[in-house]
Amino acid sequence: MTQGYTLGAQYRFHLSDQLDSTFLGIFFKYGSVGGRILYAGGSGVVFDTESGQPQIGFSALYQIIGLNIGHRFIFGPGITITVRFGFGPNFGTYKYSTDDFPKNTDAFRSTFNIVLGFDAEISLGYAF
Repeated sequence: MTQGYTLGAQYRFHLSDQLDSTFLGIFFKYGSVGGRILYAGGSGVVFDTESGQPQIGFSALYQIIGLNIGHRFIFGPGITITVRFGFGPNFGTYKYSTDDFPKNTDAFRSTFNIVLGFDAEISLGYAF
């Protein structure tokens, strides 16, 4: 099980003067996530009660700055649908619940950084 939080901010630059337009943006995400990952061997190992798999605790503090592109669609009297997608690199840190964790954690960090770096939105709103 993982737990965490994310705070974010974004700026949009519309490529047209109309509200129904494509936009480019920059976003910032700050947050924390923690949980357990599978781990084979060493001290600090906790065995999951349901699966019996060896696990180790981890936490990640992340700060991500990235770019995105999107479009706001307007229908009828002001109903809007906004769709955007972006990506940014993670400048955060990782901690593990044991010092016995293998020093080569590049595969885990790389995969996790890719997942954390994605930023997307599909929203329904009203323009007035």
